[in-house]
Amino acid sequence: MALRVLLIMLTIQTWSLSEPIAGPYDVFIDQVGECPQGLVDPFFPVKIRLVRNRHNHNDMFAFANYTIIERLDDSSSMRLEFGSWSSGGGWKENAFIMKFQRLCSTLHNLAPRTVQALERSLSNSKNVSPVTCPWNPDTYQITNFSTLEIKSNVPAVFYGKWRINLIIFNSKTQTAIACCRVYARTTPKIPLVKTSN
Repeated sequence: MALRVLLIMLTIQTWSLSEPIAGPYDVFIDQVGECPQGLVDPFFPVKIRLVRNRHNHNDMFAFANYTIIERLDDSSSMRLEFGSWSSGGGWKENAFIMKFQRLCSTLHNLAPRTVQALERSLSNSKNVSPVTCPWNPDTYQITNFSTLEIKSNVPAVFYGKWRINLIIFNSKTQTAIACCRVYARTTPKIPLVKTSN
C-alpha cells in the first residue's frame, strides 16, 4: 500500500513539473553504518568498511561483520525511514516511511538482484557461502559486495540525498532485531549507450 501511494505521488509530481524531480534512477551509496544509539533498543553494533573502486568513483566495495541474535525470516518485518536532505541544509526526518511484512519474500520481490549479490558475498561463522534468507542467529561476514549491485524493482523515486534507517522487527513483539543506517543518493538513470565496433 505504501509503495502504491508513493508511485502515485511520484507520477503526479513528475507530470506537474517541467523539470522532473523524480523518475527512473540510479542509487549510489556514500556511507553505511550502525544506527545511532537511542534510535532503537537494543543498540546493534556493526563493523562496516567501504573501499572505493579505483575504476569507478560511484562504486564501493563493502566489507562487514554483523551478528544477529534472532532468526530473520518471513515472520520478520522491515521499516525504511527516509530522511531527505533539504535544499536549505539539514535533514528532514521521516520524509517518508515504508513498511513491509514478510522480510525474505519482500527482499526477493523488491530487490532480487541486490539480494542475490548480497547472498553471494555473505558467509557465516562456519565459512559457508552463499548464505540465503532466512538467516539464523550467527555472525556474518560480507566480503567484496559492490554497492552498484543495489537495484530495486521500484520504477521511480524522487532524486536527492537520503539518510535511510533500515530497521527489522519481530512482527509479533514489535521489538527491533536489526538496524543499520545508509546514506545514499538517487540520480536520474543514465541510459546505457551501445557502441558499434
